[in-house]
Amino acid sequence: MSPPIFPDGRSLARAREAPLRARALRVAERRGRAPRLLLLAFDEGGGGAPFLEGKLRACRACGVEALAVVPAVGAGTAEVCRELSQALAREDPDGVFVQFP
Repeated sequence: MSPPIFPDGRSLARAREAPLRARALRVAERRGRAPRLLLLAFDEGGGGAPFLEGKLRACRACGVEALAVVPAVGAGTAEVCRELSQALAREDPDGVFVQFP
């Protein structure tokens, strides 16, 4: 029995980019603004949230406005919830992606 074949993530992303960009453009034409995604990511103490920049680049490439919320290292649940609530009210996103460390 041969091992399962997993798709290469970069190849898959490249293949999906054009259709996603076309869909985002249709949404933008209908709504008058690009789709907006709020990314809640957590800094692991090394000066940034892992993989966040890649997600932001991928969103831009697809025509999606991506906004990052990165609470301070060690922020408690109440602080994270407050920051998220404020960002939701301020940015009016169409979706939220939560990236856990």
